[in-house]
Amino acid sequence: MAPPSLQFSQTQEQKQQQILDARQLQSLKIMQKPLQELRDDIRAELESNPVLEEVPAENAFSASPAAAVPDEDTGDTADDRTGDDYTDEIDRYEAARGGTSADASAAADRHARLIDSLADHTTLHDRLLGQLNEEGLPEPVKRAGEYLIGSMDGDGRFEIGEEALAREAGVTSAEAAEALRLVRGFDYGPVRADDAGIAYLVPEVAILRAPDGGYTAEAVAGALPDIRLSQLYLDLAAASSTDAETRRYLAEKIRSGEFWMKSLARRNETVLSIAKEIARVQAPFFDHGLSRLRPMTLAEMGERLGLHETTIGRAIDNKSALTPQGTCPLRLFFTHGVKRNAADSSDDAAADAQGDVSTLAVRAAIQQLVRGENPRHPLSDQALADALRGQGYPVARRTVAKYREQLGIAPSHLRK
Repeated sequence: MAPPSLQFSQTQEQKQQQILDARQLQSLKIMQKPLQELRDDIRAELESNPVLEEVPAENAFSASPAAAVPDEDTGDTADDRTGDDYTDEIDRYEAARGGTSADASAAADRHARLIDSLADHTTLHDRLLGQLNEEGLPEPVKRAGEYLIGSMDGDGRFEIGEEALAREAGVTSAEAAEALRLVRGFDYGPVRADDAGIAYLVPEVAILRAPDGGYTAEAVAGALPDIRLSQLYLDLAAASSTDAETRRYLAEKIRSGEFWMKSLARRNETVLSIAKEIARVQAPFFDHGLSRLRPMTLAEMGERLGLHETTIGRAIDNKSALTPQGTCPLRLFFTHGVKRNAADSSDDAAADAQGDVSTLAVRAAIQQLVRGENPRHPLSDQALADALRGQGYPVARRTVAKYREQLGIAPSHLRK
């Protein structure tokens, strides 16, 4: 019996797949990296690439990323410019970047405002100790509170429990429990680290009051090294007397330098554009604090700036801004919201608020309510929900319970 015949067929299928090359992947990493890591990477590139140099602070000028790259075979530049032509163009760039005395005066004013805002910023420990001193507490409870605040790291995290706090501070368990309850209910400012789960970040943008009364954003000067292509090596690469091997080496280093300059420029422009939009949208937050933080999504920001939301996500990762409400991670401004019923609010400022509010604002309101409750009759989750409704936050009891747990606040029967 003959074996069954085998039939083979070929089909064609078209499939679209985007594959990123090494340079594109590196550019994405530059967009996403924390400031300190990126500083280290720039320093490493400066050490390995002789064509790159750091711009002195008093002469911040970067050669154009579109600078000519010498042709490896002829020694001429890619656009047939001579060394003298390139030197002339460098001179024109320097003249253009020099600015006027009025520009320099405006820049000095902006810098002074930034320094003033930095000087006014108190630490988290100072903020909490100030609230502790305002409580009028018995000495043992105050001592336990001071010990607890002193044991926190810069983000407000502490690992000490009730028994250990009582032992270390020399107080009773009840006094330690009262100190824990009070400190957990304090106003931590715009970010509570053990709520948001983030570490402190060095700010690279600052949000400042604008002349029109609103807010604007500016890059923090010196946050990253300013780099440029060395004119010495550009002239060497363009010189006809330079041998072919050296020209090829310099051409590669020039391309690498241009890549870094373009990637850093794109990163800076994207982060600053996002910060300016945050400054425009979140003016009530900068005036009044968390209670007026507005919800915003990555997709909404992307639509406003004409960028994909994944680009927005990478751009805000590991970034922070110096603001009138302290140093805030940019991710703070991207939260979901609840519909605010301003008509139910007894707070005049809150009643003026329009639209939705961030869930962070609701959590801050819960903190304030717990902080001000009668220790003998702590508020139940339903009582908290009713009080929040009176402030214009229509949230259900189960939502209050979820936010309370996220804040590390015990149920009412354990707060007595």
